[in-house]
Formats: sequence, C-alpha cells, structure tokens
Amino acid sequence: MSAGALMPRARQAADDATADVGSVLARISGSDPVDYLVERSRAVAVRAVDPLQIAAWLETDGVTDRVARVEFGYADVFALAEEVFRRAGPPPSVERPAPPALVRGARDLGHGALYLLPTAIFPAVLTMLGANALLRGVLLVGWVSWVLSGSAAWLGYHLVGVGRPESAGRILRWSTLASLPVSGLLGALVVGRNGGAIILAVGLTAYQMSVTTLVFYRHEQWIFAAMAPAALAGILCLTVGPRLLGPAVVLAMTAVAFTLGAALHATTHPEARPEPPLWPMIRMNLRRLTLVVAFTALTAAYFLYPQAYLLSGDLVIALGALPVVAGMGIVEWQAHRFGDRAHALLAEVGRPDQFAARAGRLMLIGLGTCLAGVGLLAAGLLAALAVAGRLSPPVLAMSAASVLLAGAYFVTFLLANLGRQAWLCVSLLGCLVAFTAAAGSGSAARAAEVFAATTALLLLLTLVAAYRRIGQVWGHR
Repeated sequence: MSAGALMPRARQAADDATADVGSVLARISGSDPVDYLVERSRAVAVRAVDPLQIAAWLETDGVTDRVARVEFGYADVFALAEEVFRRAGPPPSVERPAPPALVRGARDLGHGALYLLPTAIFPAVLTMLGANALLRGVLLVGWVSWVLSGSAAWLGYHLVGVGRPESAGRILRWSTLASLPVSGLLGALVVGRNGGAIILAVGLTAYQMSVTTLVFYRHEQWIFAAMAPAALAGILCLTVGPRLLGPAVVLAMTAVAFTLGAALHATTHPEARPEPPLWPMIRMNLRRLTLVVAFTALTAAYFLYPQAYLLSGDLVIALGALPVVAGMGIVEWQAHRFGDRAHALLAEVGRPDQFAARAGRLMLIGLGTCLAGVGLLAAGLLAALAVAGRLSPPVLAMSAASVLLAGAYFVTFLLANLGRQAWLCVSLLGCLVAFTAAAGSGSAARAAEVFAATTALLLLLTLVAAYRRIGQVWGHR
C-alpha cells in the first residue's frame, strides 16, 4: 500500500469515532489487537463453555460496545466475544488430573506442619548466631522470601492456567536461583560480616522458595522427608543439651540443601515443548502482577513486623503466633473447598440471588471452621503454658490475634481469587499503619494487645468486601 493511499484511510479513521480503527491499525502495523485481547483473557476464555461467559468478562473489564467498535472493529461486545472464543480454542490439555478432594484436603492440612517445622530448628541455629541475627536477619530475609515466593507462585499458576507449564517451571527455577544471592547480600548488609548469619539468610530463602516450588508440583513428601530429622534434632537440642547443637545445625543445612535440589529438579522436564515468549504475557498482566506483589508484601509485613516487638521482648508472648502458623493448612483447605463448592453451585442454582445466598453461607461455614480449628490449636498452647505457669494476659491477646488472623487470611484468600487485591492492599496497609501508631515503642505486651485489635479490624474489613463480592456469579466461573 502506497503512502498516498494510506493517508486518506488514516484521516478518515481519525474523523469517525465509530470507524473500524482496529482493522486499519491491523493493516498498518501487521498486528491484530484481538490477538492481544485473546492472550489477556485466555485464562477465562479457555474455561468458557460459550461466548456469553466471555462477553460478561469483557464487560466487567471495561469493554463496551463502543470500545468493541473503535478499538477492535466488531459490531458489539457479543461479536467480539464470539471471536475471542473462537481464537482461544479448546482448553489446554492437563498433563495430570487433579487429586481427589480428600487427598487434596489432607495435603492442604499438612501444609501447616511444613510452615511449623523450621521453628523447631531455629533455636539451635540462633543459639549459635545470637539474637541479633534473629531480629535483623530472620525477619527481613523472611519478608523478602515471602514476597518472592508468593509472587513466583502466582505467576506460575497463571502460566499453567493458560497452558504454559514449561514457562511456569522456568519462572520458579530462576526466581529460586536469583533469590539466593539477593538474600545473602541482604544478610551481609543487615548483620555485617557474619558468615553464619549470611548462611542463615541464604538457607531461609532457599527453604521458603523450595517449599513453594515443591508444593506447586505436589511433592510435599520430600519436604517432610528432609526436614523431619532436622526438626527432631532441634527438639532434642532443646531438651538434652547443647552438645547436640553441632549435629542439629548440620542436619538443618543438609535438609535445606536437599529440598533446594529437589525443587530445582521438579522444575525441569526432559520433554519440554516450545512455548511462546514469556515477556509479552507478563507485560499484558503487569498490572495484576504488580497488585499481587504489593498484596503479598503487605501480607508478609503485617505478620512479621509485630514479631520484631514480640521476639525482642518476651519470647513466651511470641509463642502466641504459633497457632496461626500451624493452622495455615486449615485455612488453605477451607479456601480450596469453598472454591470447589462455589463452582459446583453454578450448575445447581438457576437464579443469581440463590447463588449469592448459598455462597454467603459457604463462606461463613469456612470462616467458622478456620476460627474453630485454629482456636483449638490456641487452646492447646494456652493449656500447656498454664501448666508451665507462663500464662498471662498478653499471651491470651496474642493467641486471640492468631485465631482472628486465620479468619482474616481465609477471607483474604477468597477475595484475592476474585481479583480484589487493591482493596486488600488498602486494608492491610491501614491496619499496619494503625498497629505502628498504636504500638509505638511500647513493650511486647502492648504490641500483642494492639495486634489483636488491628487484626479484628482487618477481619471486619475483609468481611465487608466479601459481603459485596462473594455472591457475584461472574467471579466464580
């Protein structure tokens, strides 16, 4: 096409607000904007059973009939949805079927133990390194590891959802490898030239990233096999005496090295299939990824920052956080169960108001289960501390905060799955600021009481958002 023939077409398109601009741009640049829309909506499109579901998603994403005409060159949203449905094609083949609900529930419940196992090893390691590494090293590196692993896991699951398992493996593998020097550098900057503290920082990150990868590939058994002997050695070190300190540290380092190797091996596939470049997909989902990173960072900060008050003050009060750590398996189990049941409701009810009512009841049942399960764990801890004569009001407050935080995490997971990360970021940031202002430079007892109050506020804020969003049908398709 010559320049003389091109300019009148471009001028006409600029003058007509409803012209087929998309098709003109396609002829000028050689690219079709619908292809980018298909890529951005692939996670929804491949699960849709008819174009109407895609049309509903397009409308919620801000695509109107005018946008369909001006930007994409189709008569209306429904015509555009039919084209997206056609181009998306059939759902990608699933290499491995999902496990039965009972098996997945048992696996989810076991995740609490995965998060709890390192707490049996920390005392032995920290006895060798000192409390300075505990506060400045463990908490900061733990926060960075939490953010990196959570963001990499979200991106990995998204890639699998759009039929790119090899790309998911590369993301998990390279993010794990890249996180190790980052954590070592942070350890050196925060703690100084302390070789043991730097090794601890790298080990913490390696374990966090390895657990994320092995859980992603459903290889939790390797984590238990590696960490159980190290955890037992840590417990014996506390009960028998410091003469077992050396063997306990060696077992811990060996366990971390084994889990790291198993995680990296899980990300490799000998028969890897070629896949499209990764960067265009990341660029199209950059806003969502940014929200996920911010949400993960604030979630980790809200849990870890108060620990700086507790661990530097009274370690017995800090024990009140253990129930929510051990109970995260219950939270994950109930979140997955809610997702399965809400999806099944779509085929059982015929009216949106019926779906909203039943979805609300399912959410309340899941919330009650999380509160009751973590509450039982907290009751067991409080009973043990009472027998030891260490029970106090601050410990009660921290235990109550654990129970409330489990409920808040459950509702948070549901809202995150519905794309409400922006609301969650605002809520978490507000509660974190409120905790910082109220706790000030006070004692561990004061921090425990304030943390319980702000966590109750967080649960209330998430419930308000869930009340408005949980019953919307389109979010569960």
